[in-house]
Amino acid sequence: MSLHKASKNGHKEVVMELLNNGADPNSKDDLNWTPLHYASIYDHKEIVVELLNRGVDPNSKNDSNDTPLHFASINGHKEVVVILLKHKADPNSKGKYNRTPLLYASANGHKEIVMELLNHGVDPNSKNDFNCTPLHNASANGYKNIVVILLKHGADPTICKANLSHRIAMVNSKDKWDETPLHRASKYGHKEIVVVLLNHGADPYIKDEAGNTALDYNKEMRNLILNQMMINLNIQRVHIIVSMKIAFAKFRTDFLSQYYSPLGEGCELARKRFESR
Repeated sequence: MSLHKASKNGHKEVVMELLNNGADPNSKDDLNWTPLHYASIYDHKEIVVELLNRGVDPNSKNDSNDTPLHFASINGHKEVVVILLKHKADPNSKGKYNRTPLLYASANGHKEIVMELLNHGVDPNSKNDFNCTPLHNASANGYKNIVVILLKHGADPTICKANLSHRIAMVNSKDKWDETPLHRASKYGHKEIVVVLLNHGADPYIKDEAGNTALDYNKEMRNLILNQMMINLNIQRVHIIVSMKIAFAKFRTDFLSQYYSPLGEGCELARKRFESR
């Protein structure tokens, strides 16, 4: 039995025997798959560890440019993903059609792998050959929890203006067909994702290459978007009013402290009466 076949079928003892007898852990088959590719795609964790401990290259690519990390990410094998990352697998590696492991994981609903990859510094705005981002994938396929995670990682926790702009750019990113994540969510009827995207600055008036906006797919989705926009507008108005009241209260306090306090106790009493109104 070859090392590739043993790795594919999960025969750890055979793998160890072959390695001990000089089998090359980095050998490639006709598709340029290494034994690690097979162990990763079929979730054979112990074999993955054994191969990595024997010096196998965790970033080896097959004919499609996919690495073992791509295979583990697309199939939801979190433990294998963690092992590969610990052994310096490149989380931003570009595979078939320039897809990253994050693009694969987000398209297939693997929340924990998405979080693991983001915690290892992957680009949340990475694009494939069709200009699709992970947010496009999660929005199209209805994975709200992943949409929320991606949006959270699209903005720096310091929330400065530059980072806010970065987040909005991510929300309104266009694919090859000029569709935004909001187009995708609206087209496929993912109502909760539509609301989340709108709350994070998605623009419902952006047109795709056919001239459609997110409002144009069906009446129900159009009403949902318009209602949510009205809710968001009212919330913004409340925030503005509250901010103005706080600013005015601070100005009044500072003004009275400056012009009344130095004049003595009588004026201080007058100030207190004025503020109690």
